Amino acid sequence: MTEYTWSNSESTIRIIVDRAEVHSGVVDQFDEFDDLDIEVATLPKGDYWIGGDIAVERKTVSDLIASVHEDRKRLFNQVRGIKDMGMRPIFVIEGGSLFDALSDISEPAIVEALSYLAIIEGVTVLRSESAMDTARLLYVMASHAQRGLGLDVPLRGRPASGKLSTAQQYLVEGLPGIGPQLARSLLDHFGSVRDLFNADEHTLCDVPGVGTERARRLAEFLDTPYTLPDEDDAYDPAQEW
Repeated sequence: MTEYTWSNSESTIRIIVDRAEVHSGVVDQFDEFDDLDIEVATLPKGDYWIGGDIAVERKTVSDLIASVHEDRKRLFNQVRGIKDMGMRPIFVIEGGSLFDALSDISEPAIVEALSYLAIIEGVTVLRSESAMDTARLLYVMASHAQRGLGLDVPLRGRPASGKLSTAQQYLVEGLPGIGPQLARSLLDHFGSVRDLFNADEHTLCDVPGVGTERARRLAEFLDTPYTLPDEDDAYDPAQEW
């Protein structure tokens, strides 16, 4: 897989666009931004990679309705696919009212799908009126992801629940390629976060769903000494886990 790094010059912002999005109307609107560099590639997951570990999935209102009506699992599998790569999913829903175009699907089904994404999966769901709005939103998000805000900000928010077990699972899900189910399996197997983090590569292989390659990558991730961000080597969060 192609490795992407985000060591842009301060004068340039970079967005990687999936080939399927080239004719979406959004890419045409990027011409408004003189300091934006666009790269078209076949992305394994997501429609736009905007920096760091962020993958943006764009859906028109009709796309969203169709995905919920035809096979709700497809929508949730897109989220899971992005998370399994160690990336953070953001959904941009583009178009008018979510409910004006409803025909064969009920309003509660759309609301429940969006709630599931936000509350259960922790996905950021944003609304956009048009392709231009989406382009401007992507540009600003990419700018924040790559240039920052001029101050240190947390990379992750707090877990939604105040339960200790939820906080423990949340911490483990921060490891690359670890989703909710595997996080619970790891914690159940080792009994505590400390024992999990102290596990070696061989012991990690004993957990169902981990496997030798994932165990090797997890051990490498946990054992590699920390360096300051501006001294860090390029890291591809989308490597296959």
